[in-house]
Amino acid sequence: KDGPRGRRDDLAACEADAGPFADLVRAARARYAPIELPPAPETPRVSVVICAHNQFARTHRCLESIFEQGARAGFEVVLVDDAS
Repeated sequence: KDGPRGRRDDLAACEADAGPFADLVRAARARYAPIELPPAPETPRVSVVICAHNQFARTHRCLESIFEQGARAGFEVVLVDDAS
C-alpha cells in the first residue's frame, strides 16, 4: 500500500493483531505522533544507522530530529532494533 493512507491502514492492522501487547501499542500510538517519512532515494549517498535498545522515546525523538533537519544529499535511515 502506497502513501500515508496505506501506512495508517498497516499500522491499524498491526495494532489489531498485537495480541498481548495491544494495550502497549495503543498507549505508544496515543503518546507519540507518527513520523511521516520522505520517499527513499533509489541510491542513497549516506546511510544513517541507529541502534535501539529499550529507549523508545529517545529513538522516536532521534528519528524526528533527522527528518526535521532534512538533507542536501539522498540518505536512508537503518533502524536496528534488538527487540527489547
